[in-house]
Amino acid sequence: MDYKKIYNQLVAKAQSRDSISEKTEIHHIVPRCMGGSDESENLVVLSLREHFIAHLLLSEMYGGKLTYAFYLMSKREGCTNRKYEHLREDFISAIKNDKERGKKISKSLTGVSKSEEHKENYRKSRANGVGWICPEHKKQAQKETMKGEGNPMWGRTHGENARKIISEVNKQQITCPHCGKVGGIAIMKRWHFDNCNQSPNLKERKKYPKRTCPHCGKVGGGAQMVANHFDNCKDR
Repeated sequence: MDYKKIYNQLVAKAQSRDSISEKTEIHHIVPRCMGGSDESENLVVLSLREHFIAHLLLSEMYGGKLTYAFYLMSKREGCTNRKYEHLREDFISAIKNDKERGKKISKSLTGVSKSEEHKENYRKSRANGVGWICPEHKKQAQKETMKGEGNPMWGRTHGENARKIISEVNKQQITCPHCGKVGGIAIMKRWHFDNCNQSPNLKERKKYPKRTCPHCGKVGGGAQMVANHFDNCKDR
């Protein structure tokens, strides 16, 4: 079955319609975990059933994190696209009718002033139709809390079973949605997707300074030399 063709037809159908009477959700056409952006060109409005089917198709096409994302949508036993639609509708209705929840949120926000940066980011997010854009200073603060003992893996190691699972996952092959290149899932996600020449959300690749091996004098890219060459140099 050509899952990609079905997925593209589903997206094209949603993009071509003028309006929809059903409850909807915003969907990233190229998933964020594969380099997709939050720009309006990469977003499409899908009905709840269409959104469920879209994630099922992505799971079949690419696996990995997209299989996990689909699992989260369907983790209730026997969940189908129809059942997911009804569950989401019931959940949305419950949230809207929960007056006590609304009072708690209102009370927690009363008297809290927003910074100009927060307001500007909110205006941008609303203009693009996407969610909250996290300010850079908050991103840096989160990074700092994860350093040293703040890292949940500080002083811990993966068990044998966990290492086997990670090894098997890293052996999986994945296809770039932009250029069609096939490679290991870990390498493709870490290095290729954001740097793919055909990606609509191309990011500037980090420039690492050249490093010289103190043993043999070989010169190469800093990251690769440190990771692969120094400790394995034949002249060491």
